Amino acid sequence: MESTKNARFAVHGHAVELSCEITPLELELRRVFGEFATSDFPEGFTSVTGVIRPYIQDEVMRHLSPKARPIFRGRGPIEVYQRGPYFWALDERWGLTHIDLHAGSFQSWVIPSPQLDAVRCAESAAIWPLAQILRLKGLYLIPGISIARDNWAALVLSTTRVDAELSALAASGWRIIGQRWTALREEEGKVSLLHMPGRVERSIAPRLRNMFTDARPGWVDLMTQYPLSRQHHAFCNAVIITSPGRRESALLRPIPGADAVHALRRAWPILELDNPRQRGQMAIRLALGCHCSQLQLSRRGADTVELLEKLRQIAISNRFYSPSSLADSLPSSLSAA
Repeated sequence: MESTKNARFAVHGHAVELSCEITPLELELRRVFGEFATSDFPEGFTSVTGVIRPYIQDEVMRHLSPKARPIFRGRGPIEVYQRGPYFWALDERWGLTHIDLHAGSFQSWVIPSPQLDAVRCAESAAIWPLAQILRLKGLYLIPGISIARDNWAALVLSTTRVDAELSALAASGWRIIGQRWTALREEEGKVSLLHMPGRVERSIAPRLRNMFTDARPGWVDLMTQYPLSRQHHAFCNAVIITSPGRRESALLRPIPGADAVHALRRAWPILELDNPRQRGQMAIRLALGCHCSQLQLSRRGADTVELLEKLRQIAISNRFYSPSSLADSLPSSLSAA
């Protein structure tokens, strides 16, 4: 397949042009952004542009700045440098991205044998830098799960695989807005959750090998299994933050309003590159306008369905309460039967 040259997408009202010269990543980006494809942009639209190319040392060196200063060094292999509106994110597992926030553009270079699979590599080389630019335009792309039922919706922030929970939710009649990434935008004084195509990584509990099972770890699009579960948009009513790991029993605890901002900013799943005073604005907006809870996952996906249904029913019966007063009206914890 030929490489994508200046493929155009209208991502929830924002013009995006991507050029990818690496076939596995091109296929992944087509899968993620394909439904946003457009032949042209309306007159006057300024597009965000991104280029993904193979790593060529001489080319990369021309885009580096010796005056860039380090602003982030995590425990992992990621380092971020800044000089004014220019940012460089280096990750030894896949390569380097250069983001120009002023021009609204980015360029990424992918090493010959990245350690990440195509899904994660595409996220790092294209979706993550794109999210940095679109955030300044009012659209937040974050690695978060979003679900809805009737007129009630929740954003789930989790560092644990939740494919079992999402499958159980879809099978129980819940709708899925985003199964890996979600777009957020302020509308009508509320936070909208907007659909983003994605896949979940299937997890398999430790067990003896069964030669008759076809279950394998990998990426699965739940929309193929539950096509009626897709939902495009909903206003966010609740934010669920999962605790690491799993326990024998699932438990849901409300986060008091005074602690919600701190808890949400600490759990925010994406590093934001811009003025430090502007960071965390969406997390604050969600904490002030939505009910926030901490969820301890169990080994059974159906337990989470039961807890979220309990929370939804309580929220509906107290629909005239503010998020903080609703937290006060909830039990100190909800557990699955």
